[in-house]
Parts: sequence; C-alpha cells; structure tokens
Amino acid sequence: MPQKKTTPKLYEEYMRDKVQEYRHREVLAYLTINMGIVFLVGGLLISVTLAENLSWLLIFPYEPNSYATSFIGTILCVFGFVLISGGFILAFHYDREKTWFSRKLKESNVVIEELLRKGKKNY
Repeated sequence: MPQKKTTPKLYEEYMRDKVQEYRHREVLAYLTINMGIVFLVGGLLISVTLAENLSWLLIFPYEPNSYATSFIGTILCVFGFVLISGGFILAFHYDREKTWFSRKLKESNVVIEELLRKGKKNY
C-alpha cells in the first residue's frame, strides 16, 4: 500500500495561501495610498481655490476663518497625508511578510523533495 504524503502538501498549501493573502493585503495597501492621494489633492484644491488669506500649518494650507470649506480642505489634506503614510507603512510590512513566506516556501520545497527522495516516513 503506498504511503500517504499529505503532510508536506498541507504545509505547502498553507504557505501558498499565506503568500496569496499578503499579496492581496499589499494590493489593498497600494489602493489606500491612491485614496490618500485623492483626498490630499482634493483638500489642496479646496484650500487653494477658496482661500482669501492662505496660511500654512507645516505643509498643510489652511484659511484662518470659520468657513466650513476651509475646515473641510484642511481635514482632507491631513486625512490624505495620514492615508498615504499608513499605506506606505502597510505596503512595506506586507511585502516583507510575503517575502518571508515565499522564502520559507522555497526552502520547504527543497527539504520536502529531499525527504521524499530518501523515502523517510517521518516528516
């Protein structure tokens, strides 16, 4: 009766699933960066086009009055900057995790092939 070889396949499937999961999360991080760019540009356009007396808070333009449009422009700029920063951090993190799982998957394939070639029963 042939020996069942399910343990290496289950581990390989798990590693492949993790690589796919981190690839998907990385794409979502890039989409977060794009959304942040849209918010930042929208906030800058609102602030610059509607401002009569433009002031700067670090790198964010704002108008020091009580109009709602100036407040919305400033909030969109700050929120866009936060989304861009968070997206870059998440994309870097997920890329590192995906690379780690890919490397372990390649290493496990070599080890599994060697074990199967030698015919060992315990994995």
